[in-house]
Amino acid sequence: MINKIFVMIKPWNMQYSEEILAKLDKVGKRLETKAIESIPREPIVIQHSKYQKEPFFQLLIDDLAGKPCVIGLYTGTQNEFDKQKSILREIFGKNIPPLLLFKEMLSTFHAHNKNLKETIMLGRNT
Repeated sequence: MINKIFVMIKPWNMQYSEEILAKLDKVGKRLETKAIESIPREPIVIQHSKYQKEPFFQLLIDDLAGKPCVIGLYTGTQNEFDKQKSILREIFGKNIPPLLLFKEMLSTFHAHNKNLKETIMLGRNT
């Protein structure tokens, strides 16, 4: 099934945007691409609303809002884009700032341990 797929290249990978888009072009048809000089806060809050109850939510928003990014719209199969996204994260994931890596690990931890009564964060109980 062909879908419309939104792509966002985050600020810390802006220097690789052409390379990332070229790899995505292999799995889908690019309809539009636009460089954004300053990401507005509201769309970031909406896009990341699934993390709203996480302790890092505000830090995540602050890390993205007001910074540049590249957005794109593609058509293609979600499965092919998901495979390519995994490959791109392997290649470019090393560019994610350490704080965001911690947030991503914490989110994954929470996703797999939903029944935990408490979370150990930064060496203390919260």
